[in-house]
Amino acid sequence: MKSLRLSFLCLLAILAACNTPGNHQALTDSTGIAPDSIPGFEEMVRGLPMLNRENYYNQMKEVTGTAIVPAMIREGYKDVRVSVFRKTAAFVALYFQCSRKIGYDHGFLYTFDSHGKVIDYEELENYGNDGDDHITNRITLTPVFVNDSIVQGRKYEYSFDNQKEDYITNKASIITYRLTDKGEIVTVPMVNISFADYEKLFPVVSQPLTLTSKPNFPSLKPVSLLLPFLDYKEYASDPKLAYYHVAKMQAGKFSVLIYAHDELSNGGEMADGPSYELYIHKSDGTETFHAMLQGEAGGEYYSDKIDKAIINADGSIYQHEILENTFYDIQGDNDLKTVMAMLLRVNEEGRLTGVTQRYELSSESFSENGVKQVLADHMEQHAEDGHSYAQVDLLSFKKPVYLYRHVYAGKEAALVELLLVGENREVSDRLIMHQTPGVTTVGPITTIPKDNFASHNPGAATLIAPAQIMLNGKWIYITPEGKFSETH
Repeated sequence: MKSLRLSFLCLLAILAACNTPGNHQALTDSTGIAPDSIPGFEEMVRGLPMLNRENYYNQMKEVTGTAIVPAMIREGYKDVRVSVFRKTAAFVALYFQCSRKIGYDHGFLYTFDSHGKVIDYEELENYGNDGDDHITNRITLTPVFVNDSIVQGRKYEYSFDNQKEDYITNKASIITYRLTDKGEIVTVPMVNISFADYEKLFPVVSQPLTLTSKPNFPSLKPVSLLLPFLDYKEYASDPKLAYYHVAKMQAGKFSVLIYAHDELSNGGEMADGPSYELYIHKSDGTETFHAMLQGEAGGEYYSDKIDKAIINADGSIYQHEILENTFYDIQGDNDLKTVMAMLLRVNEEGRLTGVTQRYELSSESFSENGVKQVLADHMEQHAEDGHSYAQVDLLSFKKPVYLYRHVYAGKEAALVELLLVGENREVSDRLIMHQTPGVTTVGPITTIPKDNFASHNPGAATLIAPAQIMLNGKWIYITPEGKFSETH
């Protein structure tokens, strides 16, 4: 009955939209925003391509400077192109793309009567970036054309602190619009539901709950996009956006909700999923934390897979994660692979924190042949007697330890070594991987040069066991004190 009740509420919301005004009231002659009519309007429309709902930016016609461009766009934008979204006896809906800076960074849906007089309009597309070395700000508004009468403006915005390596804000919103029979563009309201009632949409499952495979989507109930409380973040712009209710649990004063989604675009060229996602909320529905619980994610510099997650009876969460990345400036380390086992809990701030119980690092560049390639690459890029430093990884012990690779090549000497470095840039230990036989003229490095050192956020899980690094088929341990060891 709960799902039927929710469906009923969603139906009421859509029906009510017929009487709910959008952000713009229907334009009339007295507004001064649009002309009374456009001579030859119907003929102009016949010469325009129909909008492709799946790839709306394709098959559009350049119309900059022509009479069909509304006054507001003509006066404030450039590089205008258009396609026909819908035609009826009462109105025609045109989608305009235009720009202010670079590319087609704005888009508007306009409706006109048969004479070319504007009935209504909405902005559905907007892209903007700004900020400085400290803060990065980004806003994207992306249109999704659901069918010939329902469109959505999906907005994603974030502010990122580049020094703390954390989000200041990171949120998305979806506004649904409906075209009426008269050509008005009206807003479909969100379902009015309390967080307590929203939680009831999630089944209570017994614990421990073990997740090791792709979600069984046909067995799960989809989340309505007209419901509040779920922030889709960077996935909001994906036309295939669909989330599913999975489970709920309580962690002290916080509610933990688990969703599932199939493969979704994360705003770039890569896609995440299928995966289970975990959201933590206060009692009023305010989100305090969000992370992938189990599944796959990808990006320009990484591939992340959590192949196993267990929610234990005591509320703790175990995760086994495999991360392959090239985020740091690692010369030749395109196959850097990290395997981690973590035990996490919801803390007093409503965030997941805990410990890393296992940490293994491997790369082809750590093998004998890989070291030779690293040295050869160094000699191609640096003059004689040149030093290079590459930050390989950050080990999140209670006192963080950085793993660096140092390479030197001179007329008579060559050296490739791994260095363990503290936050003060001082080297606590070194492990020589290659050195010219019989030559010891290269003195030990005691401090990483300031220009070659970058501090990073160690993350929410503290490493409580020695890290392991695979060198030539043998595990070498790194202790919390920043020392290499052949024994555990």
